[in-house]
Amino acid sequence: MKEKEDNIKKKSFDLIKTYLLIYNLTQFICWLTILLRLLDHDYNILKGENSSLYQNIIWPITITHLLANLEIIHAITNIVPSNLRVTLMQIFLRMYIACIISHVAQYGIGFAMVIHAWTFADLIRYSYYTLYIMKIAPYFVRWLRYSVFVVAYPLGAVGEHFCLFAAHMHVMRFGPWNVRIANTDIILLHKYILYILWVISAPMLLHLYMHMLKQRKKVLGRQSFTDCAKHK
Repeated sequence: MKEKEDNIKKKSFDLIKTYLLIYNLTQFICWLTILLRLLDHDYNILKGENSSLYQNIIWPITITHLLANLEIIHAITNIVPSNLRVTLMQIFLRMYIACIISHVAQYGIGFAMVIHAWTFADLIRYSYYTLYIMKIAPYFVRWLRYSVFVVAYPLGAVGEHFCLFAAHMHVMRFGPWNVRIANTDIILLHKYILYILWVISAPMLLHLYMHMLKQRKKVLGRQSFTDCAKHK
């Protein structure tokens, strides 16, 4: 009986591992697509040509954020060690920016800031997770995973607040969908959502940033110690 239970657990573990591998690999491909389009956009801007970052990345950025909702299920079912509250707030904030207000925020510097920050941070994050599941993650990928966020997270946080401010100003002038709406309840709803996101995002991002700094010290510090021991 015990052997049968062990076999069931092993099959369940293998199934979860395969699913997480597919999920992280899919996200990596999505973010790689965004990176290539982002670099093409930046190159065109440097050449002095017209280029719309929003038009270039809106579909892949929408797809990857819709897929990211699965991470809420990951946290609920505990197949990954994620804080459910932080995961919910982070995904809702990014979904709101990427899928709801990006058409408004695209004209400000905040939109460019969040796309650059998200792209580099998440491309590295999902590549690390993919390689980690396959047990072939090299040290430099781990180092990137726990180092790039030091710059990317603050850049993204500032950009996200710029986007929220741009959306607030737009809603005040034109309504949520570029249409003057007689029903003030809809406008008030959007205003309250923006206010709530402003209030909760700063402490949430600070908490996440401090957590990652602790993880960086824990993971890279331990790795460095191990490497030194090997060379003695």
